[in-house]
Formats: sequence, C-alpha cells, structure tokens
Amino acid sequence: MHWCRGCCESLDEAVDCVHTVLCDVLFASISIPALIKWLSIWPCMSGLCRMMLIHNLLPRVLAYLYTAGDGEEDHNKNDLADELLGLMDVDAWHRQERRRTLKCVRWIQNPPTVVFIMVYLVACGPVMRLHYTLFKYASQPALAGERAYVFDLCSKDSVAIKVLTDLSDLLRNRGGHWTNLEKLIGPMNGWTDVVLGKAKRVVTILTSGVYRRLVFPYFTWPYLLVPCADPQAPMNTKIDNSRRLHHVNTCCLDSASLRVRQLSGSAEGVLAARFVAFLHALFNNIVLATSFLECCFAHFKQWMLRANHPMSVSLLQAKHVNSTSKRKLTELRNQLHQQWENPVGEQGATERMKAATKLTRPVWARKRGDSGRQNARHAFMGACIAEKSGGVDELDDLDSTNAFKEASDQWAVASPKAKAASKRQAQQRNALSTAIRRDRLLQVEAPTFDASENPSPWGLGEGHPEFTLHPAKVEQEM
Repeated sequence: MHWCRGCCESLDEAVDCVHTVLCDVLFASISIPALIKWLSIWPCMSGLCRMMLIHNLLPRVLAYLYTAGDGEEDHNKNDLADELLGLMDVDAWHRQERRRTLKCVRWIQNPPTVVFIMVYLVACGPVMRLHYTLFKYASQPALAGERAYVFDLCSKDSVAIKVLTDLSDLLRNRGGHWTNLEKLIGPMNGWTDVVLGKAKRVVTILTSGVYRRLVFPYFTWPYLLVPCADPQAPMNTKIDNSRRLHHVNTCCLDSASLRVRQLSGSAEGVLAARFVAFLHALFNNIVLATSFLECCFAHFKQWMLRANHPMSVSLLQAKHVNSTSKRKLTELRNQLHQQWENPVGEQGATERMKAATKLTRPVWARKRGDSGRQNARHAFMGACIAEKSGGVDELDDLDSTNAFKEASDQWAVASPKAKAASKRQAQQRNALSTAIRRDRLLQVEAPTFDASENPSPWGLGEGHPEFTLHPAKVEQEM
C-alpha cells in the first residue's frame, strides 16, 4: 500500500509508484551468497532486509506458501539417522529439503532477525565500499604514467583510515549512521543488551580487521618508502622517512628495506632523482587485491590440464613470465594506441607511436628450430612455382592454390636424384640463413652506461655480458 501524502499528482501516478516499489521489493532477484566469500553475503542480506521491512511482505508470503503440517516436524526428525549414515532415498531427500525450507522460513519470521540484519548492513557498509574500491582500482598492475592504489593506502588520507573513522563513529553513535535502525527499534540508549552487544561486537571485529590488514602493514617497512617515491607526498614526510631508514636498527627492517638502505648509502641518496624513479616503478607494480593472483592460478591450472605430459615447475614459471610480459606489453600497446588516436605534441609523434605498437621482432630475432628451416620438399616446390609464375607473391588466391597443388603432385612423382638435389639446396639455404642471422646479431650492441656517472639500481641498466637479454647471451641460447 502506498500512503500518498501529496507526492503524486494523479491516481495513475500513484499506481505507477506502487508498481515500481513492488518490482523493487518482490521481483528483484536475490544473489546466492558463497559460503567462502563473505563479501557476497551483503547484497543478499540487503535484498532480504528490503523485502522484510516494507509491510512485512516476505514473512507473510513465505508463511502463505510454506506451512508445516501436523506431525511433519516429528516425521522429518526420523530421517536424521539415515542422513548421517548416507542412506537416503528420493522421498527422504525431498523431506530433507522441506525441513531446510521450513527452518529458513522460521528464521525469517523471527522478529529479531530483521534487526540483526540491519545491524550487519549498517556496520559492514563502510567496509563493503572499501572492498569494492580495492577490486576496482587495485586488481591490476598500474600502467606507465598511472598511479597505483598503494600510494593512496600509504598516505595519511588513506581510504582505510576514513573507514576506521566511520567505524569509530558507529561505536560512539555519531554521524547518524544508526538512524534507520533507530526508526525501527527506538534510540540507541534504549536498545536491549543483546542488540547493543551484537552491534558493538560486529563493529569492533571489523575495526580490528581493517586496521590489521589495510592500515598497519602500510605504515611499516618497506611501505614507509612509498611516500619517498610519491610525487604528491609532502617533502617533510619524504625527508623523515629517508632519515628513519638510515637511523633505525637493522633488526627493524625487512630484507627489501635493507637492500634499499645499502644501495642508497645515505638519506640524501634515497631522494635522488634516479633512485626515486626506480622506487616509483617498483611500487607502481604492486597488486593489492587477490583477484589478480587467483586469475594467475586459474591460468596455471588450464596450462597443466592442456599439457600432454606432466609440466615441470620451471616450465610453469617460464609460461607465467611470458604470459605476464605479454599482458603488460598489450596494455602498454593499447595505451599508445589511445595516445596516437588523440595526438598531442609535435608532428611525427603519431607515426613513431604507430611504429612502436607493431607486433615485430627485433632485427636479430628469427624463427628457431624446425619451424624456421627448409627441407627438400620446400626447396623443390619453391623452384617449381618460381619457374612457372615467377613466385607466389605474383599469384592471386586461386592461382596460388593451383600452383601449390601442381608442385606437390610433381614432388610426389619426382626422382630420387631430384629430391637429393633439392635436399642439398635446402641445406645451403639453411646455412646461409644461419650466417645472416648471426651477422645481424653481432651488429646489435647493448646500450652501455658508465656506472660511475649513471649508477643504476640493482645493476639492471648496465650492459653487462651476464645480463639475460644481452645479445651474446641470446646467441648462446639460440
């Protein structure tokens, strides 16, 4: 029923308002919560609470649909022994489902249920907003030029600290967070001990969980180094943290902070431009949400299921590195595409960006193994096609198909002498291709840096022969 107090101008508008409310209350689908993910419980409880508060619709509908018959409860209790032993027929299974349904109906019809649901929704509201923010902004590594979410969590304006403030207001009954519940059961100072105890217990548990997981870890080492690499952090915070790094006892630092302390040498070295750029790139790749790792594990499982033989750990690691690198490059390429679609700057920048987004190998990278080599059949068929048409590139699709078919038929009836000659020709071409590839590889030189003038953190930027992607190393592997 819609008690219109002048909000509707006509009867039709009042009917439309009632129809909209009924659709939102009765015909809205309720998500099924997962037992292992408490985040999925909040949407389900929100839908139930809405149906229970408006004219007590849900309990009345369930009472009309599900009513226990005479002696039904006693009859269902006889199935408990068979259920424990696993001896259940079809009728016993249906009685079990009936018993569970009646149990749920009794829980919904219990008057304190809606009160406890509202306590849960009000207390968990700030935490749910925090988790949705993490899933939206902290589930993927940040791209180049973007700002990772870890910089926000390590600042004094962290969203987790704001959530702690909201939870503190709930405990002290400030800010009007309990207004809807107070309209239902009265002011907070008149609540029963059971309701007040449950409300405070839920808020206290959430406060400790948020502080321990999303506040305390990000104000300890190594995350105290994050403000040093944050362009938006105040300078006095950067100076204080860099000094603390070099004055704190060694036992108070983790291995990563100790390594940064050794490489920087002093508090001023931490704030050097080159070192700050390295720290910014390092922290910008931190993924906070676990959904990213869960997707990686799902890839691992798919790889192992598709493999014909048991996959070794080293091969799985290599596939993970390749997959992550490919995803990162794809994201960067898409970012460059967006930039050259909306060019800003000097002329010619668009062409350079287009060239940078092409899927091309380096000049010294060639096909490896049997896929990049020719055999006798390749040489024979190539010679036959070249004699008739001057090459495949000059033929259209139909002619090239016919040319390949004729060359294949000629190979099938070729003499052993012709096949041997084609084999020698293929070997000569393979040797020439290998020599050309080696010559191109030697012409590529890795960039070298003077370590005394431009020191590189961790030695990654130095053209050392032991560097994994040094041309000499690549040649040995190929």
